[in-house]
Amino acid sequence: DNCCGMIDWKQNAVGLPAFGLGLDNPDFVTFARSFGVKGYRVSKPSELTEFIHGAFEEGGVHLIEVPISYDWAKDKVAHFEEESLAIRDKALEKFGNVAIC
Repeated sequence: DNCCGMIDWKQNAVGLPAFGLGLDNPDFVTFARSFGVKGYRVSKPSELTEFIHGAFEEGGVHLIEVPISYDWAKDKVAHFEEESLAIRDKALEKFGNVAIC
């Protein structure tokens, strides 16, 4: 995802800006081919099935890169973060600050 996606979500959830997370993904297909492995990069959903079937039919070692966007999950993570903070606030209200060792 060209970054450390989960760390980015956590930083955003607590109001911190993304820092030091922008990374370039390696070219996995070229990397695989450098080891003699057949490599494929999925650019549309229908190719995934095509590549999987082809790999099984041909045999041998194959690498199939499937780029994924985590944008769909950001709202879900934010929702769970809000729930977690609400539970924390209720616990603090009831029990005060408690150190767990």
